[in-house]
Amino acid sequence: MQDDESIDRMSDTNVAIHGLIHNVLSRCRNEIEEAGQANASIEWHRKMTGLGIGLTLWSTRSSSLKQRVGIVFQPNGNQMAVEMFRGGHAQPFDVFNLEDLNEEVIRSLVTRLLVEASS
Repeated sequence: MQDDESIDRMSDTNVAIHGLIHNVLSRCRNEIEEAGQANASIEWHRKMTGLGIGLTLWSTRSSSLKQRVGIVFQPNGNQMAVEMFRGGHAQPFDVFNLEDLNEEVIRSLVTRLLVEASS
């Protein structure tokens, strides 16, 4: 069983990583919308492993759910699982150790999402 201090450290780490992800996704969302590449929204996702955060993109010409693509960052212990989805169907994409997740990694995943959205 974990002691309270260990739980607090994990909570602090999760709060910090969620803050980083939210800040980077917010900047990406603004850049994507300003460039007219797509409409975008940041959404929270609750799953059994905890609260995740994601970015959803959809065409500026259509708001159809079938045409929406997204990425979700979902905590899983000391790792962050990443899922990509299209039209509501999620697929596991990758898993990162929390210390390896930084702005460059997040932006590269958003770039892959933009490529997926345009295909």
